[in-house]
Amino acid sequence: MPALFMIIRFRTPFWYKFVLLVLWVVSFDLTIFLLYKPLLALLRYLFLTLDIIFGVWVLSIFKKEIIVDQDTGTLKLGKKIFSLSSVKGVEKKGLATVFRFKDGTFAVFPHPVEDFDFLEKLVGEKGSE
Repeated sequence: MPALFMIIRFRTPFWYKFVLLVLWVVSFDLTIFLLYKPLLALLRYLFLTLDIIFGVWVLSIFKKEIIVDQDTGTLKLGKKIFSLSSVKGVEKKGLATVFRFKDGTFAVFPHPVEDFDFLEKLVGEKGSE
């Protein structure tokens, strides 16, 4: 009998992405229309470069996620992979999600997740095994 392929993805919520996108658009508009003309050429390009970097960072958040693979019992945060059995607990700290491990270390996902209560329940069940 084949095993169930159970991968659960916890992404950043829509409201968080929307707020960051609005902040980027507003900062870009302020730079282009209000601050851009009276500044020196060097400062214009500096502000424009900073806005572009901020925009790329905002767009990169659309792909950020926490992946819980129940078949293998792993937790993936970005490029790091942890065993679910080594997770002691998960908690919210501001907008960040912090995973505490049994060896005393911790890992931080610096953005909120869509369904934190389900993540907490899932990690609590798998971490206690």
